[in-house]
Amino acid sequence: SASADAELFAVQQLKDECGSGYTSKLEGMFKDMEVSKALAAEYHPERPHGLDLDFAVAVLTSGLWPTQPVSPDVAYPATPLQLMSSFEKFYTKQHTG
Repeated sequence: SASADAELFAVQQLKDECGSGYTSKLEGMFKDMEVSKALAAEYHPERPHGLDLDFAVAVLTSGLWPTQPVSPDVAYPATPLQLMSSFEKFYTKQHTG
């Protein structure tokens, strides 16, 4: 998109002016977004119980993104748990030796 191109151009200008050490986290964040888009295009989960749900996932590199306080334990409903488990199996199958 034009907005993503403009952001990448701005990061490149920062890199040219300030060096790669200044922009390495930003570049990693952009890479995470591209990898997540590619994974989303490849992942086609079965919809449990015939439900038409949107399921979006982002795989982020630790250390690049701002951190959040640890959330309390959440009791997810069965359908989101099934989707999360399905994606975890898909991702693990692709990224383990």
